[in-house]
Amino acid sequence: MVTIPLQVIVMLWGLITLYKDNFMLQTILIFAASLISFNS
Repeated sequence: MVTIPLQVIVMLWGLITLYKDNFMLQTILIFAASLISFNS
């Protein structure tokens, strides 16, 4: 199992706050979901 560094979480949160737009949010959610699926 791979742990996600805090820096990555902060960076993603920064991207979410900078680009509050549905496409970006969906992309990040899909990316996060793929990470979770890969780690499990």
